[in-house]
Amino acid sequence: MITYQNKVRKCTWIAWVLLSAGLIVTIYASINVVLNINAEAKKDFEFACRQIELTVDARVAAHEQILVDDAALFGALDEVMRERWHNEVMRERWHTFVLQQKVEQHLPGVQGIGFSLAIPRERLAQHIQEIRSQGFPDYDVRPEGDREIYTSIIYLEPFPGSNLRAFGYDMFTEPVRRLAMEQARDLDAPVLSGKVILVQETDQDVQAGTLMYVPVYRKGMPTDTVADRRAAIYGWVYSPYRTKDLMQGILKGWDSKVGKRIRLQIFDSEQLSADSLLYDSKPKGEMETATASQLTLQIPTDFNERTWHLCFTQTGVHLNYVSAYSVLSGGAVISLLLFGLIISLLNTRFRAQQLAERLTVDIRESEQSYRNQFVNNSVAMLLIDPADGAIIDANVAALSFYGYTREQLLTMRITDINTLSSASEVRQAMDSVLPKEGKQFHFQSGMAKTWWM
Repeated sequence: MITYQNKVRKCTWIAWVLLSAGLIVTIYASINVVLNINAEAKKDFEFACRQIELTVDARVAAHEQILVDDAALFGALDEVMRERWHNEVMRERWHTFVLQQKVEQHLPGVQGIGFSLAIPRERLAQHIQEIRSQGFPDYDVRPEGDREIYTSIIYLEPFPGSNLRAFGYDMFTEPVRRLAMEQARDLDAPVLSGKVILVQETDQDVQAGTLMYVPVYRKGMPTDTVADRRAAIYGWVYSPYRTKDLMQGILKGWDSKVGKRIRLQIFDSEQLSADSLLYDSKPKGEMETATASQLTLQIPTDFNERTWHLCFTQTGVHLNYVSAYSVLSGGAVISLLLFGLIISLLNTRFRAQQLAERLTVDIRESEQSYRNQFVNNSVAMLLIDPADGAIIDANVAALSFYGYTREQLLTMRITDINTLSSASEVRQAMDSVLPKEGKQFHFQSGMAKTWWM
């Protein structure tokens, strides 16, 4: 009994171990499914971010090409022709040239395309008089002040509207613009400025701005070295951009796509702060109610001497973990069913063992009763087969009473034994019991009892 109980406890322990192992495997599989879902979501997120980066790069490259083409208009003219065109038709030709490019149609978001002239101190007064004589009597180079070199925006298309506020502005007086202009001059390459507030801005909907500059050199002068390029600089073709308008023109509603709700922030510095923030696709109020996401990505993209840091954050996206829940619930149910089956089998086996043990006890008790009533009885007793009177068993008292060994008696019939009753009486008693199937009958003669079964 104790040994079997130990086995039952061992089997129960194994069942619990199997249940624990099943649940652990289920949890592990569910975690793997979750990780795969997250990995796939991250892969899709990064792919979308890379597509946006490529779109931004391609659009900036297109803007560069536009300005390079515009700069070529000035580069193709010698000094005399430039001066003559300034006085006669250059402004009109510039207007026509920019209009034919259809920049706003093909590259929406451009604030304008202009030209800033480099003016030595000794030619400032002459320059102001020339521009005033072209129909702009109030023209002046702003801000005022004495400096070695001046620059002035003399062409900017479209010219009417807010761009008029930039007419005559000396961008060299503002450090961020000046740095970009000097870099473009020294590198002989298009260069983006850092974050600025454009002079075209009003008090409403003020946006961060940036500008792109392409240098124009005097024709025929060497530009092999930095010193040569500084000496040969004639001016800069440039474009001002309001970054929100620019990015909306570049991205064209990409954020409205299902599953692609991505916040894009553009910083013009490695210091990701409000001071360097050029663009944020999500209004502040909207971000306060947006669902936080763990998916973020930062991609630096270079434009010659300027690096923009594109910071992407996925928001408002709820991943579908139904498959993970299915694996978890299915595995748990299977583990519990298996555990229940094992426990049920153990219980069935335990009950069968209990029944067997009870039967064993009953058999032992029956044997003990038999031994007490027959084997150990002091009265001589025989068990007789009623069919033919064969002796089936005899107790010790019978062996002593009849004087036969057990082996001898078991080969004999009742009629072969010399008892106090005559043989005819024995036969008569046997005949009387034979028809009574399923009953017991015994007769006694002196100290001997004979049983028919």
